[in-house]
Amino acid sequence: MNRAIWTKIKLFLDAGIPVTSGIHNTQMEMVFQGRYALFGDLSTYSVERAKSCDLVFLKDIVVEDHYGVGVQNNSAYVDTFSDE
Repeated sequence: MNRAIWTKIKLFLDAGIPVTSGIHNTQMEMVFQGRYALFGDLSTYSVERAKSCDLVFLKDIVVEDHYGVGVQNNSAYVDTFSDE
């Protein structure tokens, strides 16, 4: 992680602001309080947007995510997911 970003995260943590919380509702509360952005996939936040029109989504991809799919050995789906 970029040292400059971690320095800022540490300032928030030292001030008691739980920016590293893994609890979704805690993160969303900070978004609605303002001056806080939360990065994630669109599907996660579409539900939140349905609850509140105050949310704004970026149209650009900030970070391209890569996912892995686990299947059993000799699964019929191995070829489907390989090399994708």
